[in-house]
Amino acid sequence: ARLGDNEKAYELFEALQAKLPNSIAARMARAALKLVEDDDEGAVQLYQEILELREDYAPAANNLAWLIAESDEPDLGEALRLAMLAKNAYPDDSSISDTLGWVHLKRKSYSLAATQFELALNGRPGDPTLSYHYALALHGDGQLQRAKEILEPIIEKDVNFDEKDEMRALYRELSEKSASE
Repeated sequence: ARLGDNEKAYELFEALQAKLPNSIAARMARAALKLVEDDDEGAVQLYQEILELREDYAPAANNLAWLIAESDEPDLGEALRLAMLAKNAYPDDSSISDTLGWVHLKRKSYSLAATQFELALNGRPGDPTLSYHYALALHGDGQLQRAKEILEPIIEKDVNFDEKDEMRALYRELSEKSASE
């Protein structure tokens, strides 16, 4: 996979799974490759298989929760259940806090989302994605000045990350609101 031959890597993980049918590691690797290839449905199926083998496997629960929350017609109750399962297993994991926060955000439970994003940032201070997610939750909760303050260091450093354009748009909106007050 690191050499760019995802198809060959996938075949090797399939062969490993054929030899070890209950291999969670093989399924997790195949799911990761599915995500790289933008095959969310394939990844969802693999995460569900893992949870059938081991219903409390936090990494699969976390990843599945995120995919469900991001789907076109999300079952946010199921996403919340899975994110909570992962959070109970790894309460201090920043990625899991981010997922749980994201599910809360999608459910419009902004203060709960903000709490989770703040916890995630404690583990990865200055992370631009987590900062943006935290600012979204603060914005939803009506804490506009605090949201702007969270984004300012990211804007000043001009950090590149996947949600940079959305973050800039939110910052402009917050700046315009604070200028009009």
